[in-house]
Amino acid sequence: MTSLNDYLEQLYDQTRGKMILNVTEDKKRVKDQLNGLLGEFDYAPEFADALEEHVECSDYYRERHTLNTIEGLSTDVYVLTPKQRKKNYPAVLALHGHGSSNKEISGVDTNNHSAQHFALSLVKRGFKVFAPQVAGIGSRMLKQDVKENKSNSCYSMAVHLLMCGKTLAGLRVAEARRLIDYMCTYQDVQENRIGIMGFSGGGVISAYTSMLDERVHATVLSGCCNTYKGSILSINHCLDNYIPDIINLGEMPELIGAIAPGFLFVEAGRYDKLFPFPHTEEALNTIGSMYENSGAAPNFSSEVFNGGHEISGHKALDWLQLVLT
Repeated sequence: MTSLNDYLEQLYDQTRGKMILNVTEDKKRVKDQLNGLLGEFDYAPEFADALEEHVECSDYYRERHTLNTIEGLSTDVYVLTPKQRKKNYPAVLALHGHGSSNKEISGVDTNNHSAQHFALSLVKRGFKVFAPQVAGIGSRMLKQDVKENKSNSCYSMAVHLLMCGKTLAGLRVAEARRLIDYMCTYQDVQENRIGIMGFSGGGVISAYTSMLDERVHATVLSGCCNTYKGSILSINHCLDNYIPDIINLGEMPELIGAIAPGFLFVEAGRYDKLFPFPHTEEALNTIGSMYENSGAAPNFSSEVFNGGHEISGHKALDWLQLVLT
């Protein structure tokens, strides 16, 4: 009699897709299929951008805007601009994870460790930074979840979207791509020098966005690179990580490798319990091989640091500055 463990193992092996990404039309197929798996979302026809706050800080300006993203939805975005005035700046879309907010990464909320303030670190390096509040977290939680004192609305939103043939990851990716549209409306943004950096859940959004949107010139993924089998299917994760039939398209590192030949940096904590290091190491080897096979080996870099589920930024920020400036 086959055990449930054996059954699930066999099901994974039977379902797991194998991708050959050295052919242009194959990459297009993967992107088209990923779009379908994430679900389709209609963009709001107008941003209806409203400036809610303008603050002059020591060496940068901080603005808070509210704007429409997906039809029927709006978010708030911190826009950080260096005080050193230039005609235009390289720009970065900064995406926080589950345990934080755009306030934290932008340095508005300073309760947590400074390494988490990566949007603030980026503007101090000369980037124009856009830090949105991710749907389902912080100020964008559902009213009932706030009332019940839940930490986020990921589960509630994910189940509603799944029942409608969509995914929470898809909603967040669609918003990220719409925010890139918004970034390009700024005359002082270099449209050919746009980067994206995300931590944990924000890293997942960054990875899928970079796969689908060629306007992203450079990507930094922190605290999220692993394999589906070694992490998402082996450890209890937030429901926003689960996309129906994604295994049939490819394993996580194979999908991330599809960013090639785009510039990619992955950082990972050696003691990250959510994304176990042996599988992170496997993922890094797979991605490295894919970049090498694509003739873009110099465009991929990584750092494994002695930490847990956290941002390092020790090498990633220097790399991003080198690539985008």
